[in-house]
Amino acid sequence: MTPEDSKDITIEVVWNKVDDAIAQEIIDYWQDAGLGSVPPERAQQVVVIARNQESKIAGISTSQLQLIPSLQNKMYVFRASLHPKYRIPGLLEYIIVSSIEHLEATYKENDPDCIGVFAKVENAQLKKHRTIKARTGLNFIGFASNGDPVRAHFFRGAKY
Repeated sequence: MTPEDSKDITIEVVWNKVDDAIAQEIIDYWQDAGLGSVPPERAQQVVVIARNQESKIAGISTSQLQLIPSLQNKMYVFRASLHPKYRIPGLLEYIIVSSIEHLEATYKENDPDCIGVFAKVENAQLKKHRTIKARTGLNFIGFASNGDPVRAHFFRGAKY
């Protein structure tokens, strides 16, 4: 993201702090962004919100602690989305990095058995990026059973 673009976007960490007003704002964002009907309880999984100058949501990330059978460990299963109006180069990376930094800084108090962040790449455009070691810290670790690339970031100091 260029300095000119980033001055218009702020990141708000809302992990474990989503109240009813923020939850409704998130649900409205999902509808407006064309992401369809998302269960309301998923709003409680939001890690960060990227906001424009008018405080409208430009993008979000979500995370849910799950056991990853192939790794036999718990990880935060991660998703991120951008509103179509805010496909600013670098914004998705900014959201991902901000989210991972927060999750890593707080995992020991939230779930010390968690070893990192896990993400399946479902977006066709993002699947074209075939680098192993990504700038976001989500590095390629293999493929899901449906062929989607799988990426992970392992927390410093985490033990399996």
